[in-house]
This record gives sequence, C-alpha cells and structure tokens, in this order.
Amino acid sequence: MFQTKYTRFCLIIPSAILLCFVLTIGGLYLWYYLDQFKIPLQPAAEGGFPTKPVWVFEAEDRIVSTPVIEDSSIFLRSTNHLISIDPLSGKLLWSTGSDVPYNIHTGDLTIAPLVNGDLIVVPEKGSSLKAYSITTGKERWKTPEIGANLKNPGTASIESYAIGGERLFVARFSWTLSAYDLVNGDLLWEKSLPDKALLNVAADSKGVYVGEDNILRIYDPVSGEVLWEKDFGSSIGKLLLDDKTLYVVLPDGPNSLIALDLDNLQVKWSDERDKFRGDELRTLALAGDNLYVGGNRLFNISKVNGAVLWESEKTGLLERPVTIKDKVIVRNTNKDLFLFDTITGQRLGQLKIRANTPMQHDPDRSPAVVNDLLIVPFGDNRIYAYRP
Repeated sequence: MFQTKYTRFCLIIPSAILLCFVLTIGGLYLWYYLDQFKIPLQPAAEGGFPTKPVWVFEAEDRIVSTPVIEDSSIFLRSTNHLISIDPLSGKLLWSTGSDVPYNIHTGDLTIAPLVNGDLIVVPEKGSSLKAYSITTGKERWKTPEIGANLKNPGTASIESYAIGGERLFVARFSWTLSAYDLVNGDLLWEKSLPDKALLNVAADSKGVYVGEDNILRIYDPVSGEVLWEKDFGSSIGKLLLDDKTLYVVLPDGPNSLIALDLDNLQVKWSDERDKFRGDELRTLALAGDNLYVGGNRLFNISKVNGAVLWESEKTGLLERPVTIKDKVIVRNTNKDLFLFDTITGQRLGQLKIRANTPMQHDPDRSPAVVNDLLIVPFGDNRIYAYRP
C-alpha cells in the first residue's frame, strides 16, 4: 500500500511540473498576441516622425542584429542568412546561408557583422568565423570550429569581436582572446583571459583593448603581449574607441564613465554616477563632438570635458542611438523608437514598433543610417526605411 502511494506521488509531481511549464509558456504567448492589439501591424508614428516609409523589406527568417551600413549597402543578419539589400529601393542584392551560433547568455548570438574593405565577417556555429565578399556574398575564408567543454557546451561561444588594422580580435566565453589574419583567417596568436572578464573588446591598429574583471588591458595587436594595464576598482563595462580616446563604462565604480587619453594613457575626464541618476549605462555612440550614452534615458555628453549637455525624459532601457541631420534616434528594449532634437534633447516624435517574440532574447536591433534614410528593424523579420 505504501509503495503504491509513493509511486503515485512520484508520478504526480513530474506531471504537475510539466503542466505548470505548459501553462506558463501558453500564458506568455497569449500575452504576446493580446499585447499586439495595442500596436498596429505596421509601425505607428507620433509627433514629428514620418508616417509613411520609403520602402519595406521582409526577410525569410528572424533578423537578429542591428543593420550594418557600408559603401551605401545594408547588411542584415538573420537566423539562417546573411543578407545584402539596396538602400535606395530596399531590394535584395544577395543572400547566402549563414547559421547564427548559440550564445551562452542570450541564445542567438546578436552581435552585428563586421565589415573591413571588401569583406564582411560573421560568427558561425562551432565558434567559427566566416568572411564573405560584400559585393557577391561568396565565401572567402572560414576558421576551424572549436570544440567546447562537453560539460558546458556554451563555453566556446563568441562574446565580442573587433577589427584593428588587418587583424580580427575575438573574445570567447572560454575566456580567450584570439587574433586572426583578415586576409586568410589564419590564427596569429591566442591569450588566456581571467574567468571574470565581461569580454568587451575594442581595437585599432595600435592596440587591442579588453576589460578583464576590474583591469583594463591593452595588448599589442601583432604579438599579443600586454602593453599596459590599470585596475579601475570596478568591473569594466562597455568600451567605445574614438581616434585618440577610449570611453569606458565602469558599472560598479563611483565614476560611471571615463575618457582615457590613448596618447599618454591618462584619464582625461570622469563622470560620477550621480550625473546619470544611477542609470545602468548600456550603450555608447559618437556623433561629432558629442557622446551619447544610453541608460533609462538618453544623455548627451561633451567629448571635451564630460559635461552633461542634456538628458532626455525617461524612456526605459535604451539600445544604441544614431544621428541624422539635427536629430538623434534611439530605440528602447520594449516597443518605442524616439526622435530627439540634438541641441535641446526635446522629444520630436516617436514610432511604435512591434515587440519581439516572447521566450527569445530581445537583441540589439538598433536603427541605422544610410545617406538620408533611417533604417528601422520592426517585429521579427521586417526592415522599414524612413526619411525623417
């Protein structure tokens, strides 16, 4: 009798867990479809945002990163394709099969492709990298796949990469920094990183800049030797490289943002956390003499001295901003694209964009600018072009 009750109990518990899981997933999808009634099937413009797009492009599958602009062409990464479209008409120029790899933190790897000269480089499955011709989409080279730790299959996933000179630098979740030859994809050198590194990488022809826990290190791009390092007493967050300045987010420090002079490796200026109202600083973008910083609102910072020129109204967590003419455009992680005046920070307009499918990572699918067009990802697989 006791054994029968125990057996029934053992059967009931897994069934209850499975039922809760099914109900949770069903509830999320029901919420998603009901939520869509609040937003039209097309983008909805408010204020000074244009109401009609110049063109619309629809991909075969889910677009997973910010559009990349190079030589007046638009490059898109979708779940299974690398795509080039004509910015004037929105027509497909070429498409080639390219499977998005898995990322241990976000599911689909959402970092955008990199373009250098006539090559476009993307991560692929097996933690490999592949280079294609930007004009034809033909494969030029591919790096070998890397075997992951069998106990943790995500350990080899690519977290961040950057191009400096004729080299490609890649940080993987196996806590390695690798340098590849852009001409043929050959591995040039590889270094181990501490296992607490956030794996943000920036690079130019003079150095590779990597945040490793609390330490910012600069590596020689040719040899991989450490040229300089400094402990900032805070984990190193986002990095943004300008001509002779490296902008560094310090998520845990009393100063949230610093500007490092790369000529003398001294801090030019630093901004205290209070200047940003305690916001988590997620994104950095440069435009002329201004540095735009995205948190729960948009901050316009002087590159010269770090002064806050203006801050926007509260928007929710922001992706990477772009500028066009006298406007700055930025998307939040929900359903809103904001249009701000670059001089005053006043909101000029807004575009409602459909939220992403639930249970999938909300990728960094920020808008992009080509010529006088604003390129806006919408929903899972559409791109709209506007002339603001």
